[in-house]
Amino acid sequence: MKNYTVILTTNSPIFIGNGLTISKKEYIFNKFENKVYIPDMVKMFNFLTENNLLNDYEDYLLRDNIDFAIWLRNKNIKNYKEFCIYDIDCQDVVFENRGKKEIMPFIKDKYNKPYIPASSLKGAIRTALLSAEIMQKPNKFSRYKQDIEHNNFSDKRNRLLARETTGIEQTVFNTLSFSDKKYNVVNDVLSGLIICDSEPLSTDDLVLCQKIDVTINGTEKKLPILRECIKPNTKIKFSLTIDNSRCPYTKEMILNALNSFVKQYNDNFRNHFMSNAYHGDCNIYLGGGCGYATKTFMYPLFGKTGVKLVAKTIDATLPNPKIRRQHGHRNDFKVSPHMLKCTVYQNALYEMGACSLEIQ
Repeated sequence: MKNYTVILTTNSPIFIGNGLTISKKEYIFNKFENKVYIPDMVKMFNFLTENNLLNDYEDYLLRDNIDFAIWLRNKNIKNYKEFCIYDIDCQDVVFENRGKKEIMPFIKDKYNKPYIPASSLKGAIRTALLSAEIMQKPNKFSRYKQDIEHNNFSDKRNRLLARETTGIEQTVFNTLSFSDKKYNVVNDVLSGLIICDSEPLSTDDLVLCQKIDVTINGTEKKLPILRECIKPNTKIKFSLTIDNSRCPYTKEMILNALNSFVKQYNDNFRNHFMSNAYHGDCNIYLGGGCGYATKTFMYPLFGKTGVKLVAKTIDATLPNPKIRRQHGHRNDFKVSPHMLKCTVYQNALYEMGACSLEIQ
């Protein structure tokens, strides 16, 4: 058993959601401070009850469509910060006068501290190790390449390329002999790669970011999606243990795999965009909103020739022909998907989820 400390440095904002949303009637936007205040719902309901405003608030939830900050002002509530649990800087977000956006919160522990789950980091490392094996031994996966090339991409969305993906993963990772059935997860060598959740962060490390899609020619499209993100230049610690009796990968092999994955990502995808979005000297992409090319092995498997197959795959995941026509992935010929996933922080454009990882 070899024990290490992983130091992850965020080069750009990163987002890992908790699966929930904060509606426009559940947060308070202070345009003078450029901050969003998030109420503690228990404290807020106690406050409203003590001030005989609970019925008014229920009416507001059911009928009114005004901003929560305006409702509070109309009720002459100026001390709302007393029942708020934290606030987030939102100076880079555009809030319209109407139709305030929902906020996707960052995952937090029971003490309301943001953290990065071990599964997020291990998943990114797993993708990099898988891709490194594919690029080093391409002939080993020729059968799966042929299967994907001849796929009609008509499966249901949750089963698209599932057989090929499972086959490739089992070929690379299910090499132990704890079970006669190769597909059994006990045979997965990464059971010996043990990563803990990150050390908790502070809500002061969060910033509110807006989703921005950047086209191949550099045009920026702001979308009505807001996310709580960890700020750039934040250092995050994890503990990592490698059990050599199960896991054949060393610290050096993991770092080399991460570097090679990002290199092929740049060659096959990133370099096609005329964008100055900052990503630093990153060697790993982490979290949500990073884009298809950071999460899959399609480009490591096919290289630049995989554009049409990636386009067909993404197109097949869309729910109906109308949406497929709107997105137009089937027309991709230079790179697919045809949007770079970005955001703005302190007036500068950043590529989402770029981080630098070191193992000590």
